[in-house]
Amino acid sequence: MKKGLLFLYLGFISLTLLPAQDVDTQIRDAVNNLAARFNVTLDVSIGAVMMDGTNTPSAFSRFLSERVSHFAANNDMLRVIPLTRGLPAIRPTMPRQGHITGSFMLLGDRVDITLRMVSDTGGETLGSQNFSIPAAELSRMGIAIEPENMQAVREREQILEDIAPSVQDYSPPPPAPAAHAAPRQALEIAAWPNTDTFTFIDGEELRITLVANQNSYFKVFHIDIYNQMQLIFPNSVNRNNFIQANQPRTIPDAPVWFRVQAPFGQDTIIVVASSRQFTNLEETIGGQPVRLSHEAMLARGIGIQIGPAPQHEAVETASVRFNFTSLPAIWQHRQR
Repeated sequence: MKKGLLFLYLGFISLTLLPAQDVDTQIRDAVNNLAARFNVTLDVSIGAVMMDGTNTPSAFSRFLSERVSHFAANNDMLRVIPLTRGLPAIRPTMPRQGHITGSFMLLGDRVDITLRMVSDTGGETLGSQNFSIPAAELSRMGIAIEPENMQAVREREQILEDIAPSVQDYSPPPPAPAAHAAPRQALEIAAWPNTDTFTFIDGEELRITLVANQNSYFKVFHIDIYNQMQLIFPNSVNRNNFIQANQPRTIPDAPVWFRVQAPFGQDTIIVVASSRQFTNLEETIGGQPVRLSHEAMLARGIGIQIGPAPQHEAVETASVRFNFTSLPAIWQHRQR
């Protein structure tokens, strides 16, 4: 694969310029103002901050998430639940009192940012704060506002929207049915990476956690920064693609690792689930990456039913996707 997602086997394995401290002041004030809306101490988790109207993370996303987490931890009205890096089976969408997330948009010479406090029970916005940072200051700080492969990202999103509107962007795991639940629910699948910022630093391991509301089978596709698409699970070593209903499963399985490396930019993971085993797995396991296109997606059954079903058997499919952005190792030294 051209992109930096490796299989490793065990044994190898109109504003004036603001100085950086004033950028921090704006983020701190926004966090403090969110906390000031409440008269009780809140448990909060810190989620991803994406480009407005998209599920696109960037270096600026990671910077914002890190600084928001820092200032929330230093606010007496907030108790920060640690980021879920390394604990992918625990989501910030599980019952907690609040979740700080946000979005940003590049407008001319400035970046407009919105931070939101969202309820984890009802999902409603409990409060929001808006502020702006000069784009020139972020450039001076070496913080990219967009992923390095933004043009490829736009092309990818257009293809995905055209051919697979049923491939949903990341959403929280489907709830387990109640004991008295009546009609059988349609098949649902959720997937997320082992980072709440949806960004990875060069060399970090990518793990993907899945949960479905029915016993089902799944396959996972990786689209790299050049829009090359490849099946990464199941693979020649990890053959078991069964998932038990309402039981989170994290992949890959030993002795396989997925590790992120250069070149850097935004990748996409697509998970397709089926109530019946796929008929075209063998022809794609171990296959070479193919250019993302309408034809390639149709051939691999993304967003459509796979194979003929016996007349007495109803086959259901479901799909979900998320984006993640890889960053150079310099980000290991940016934490303050």
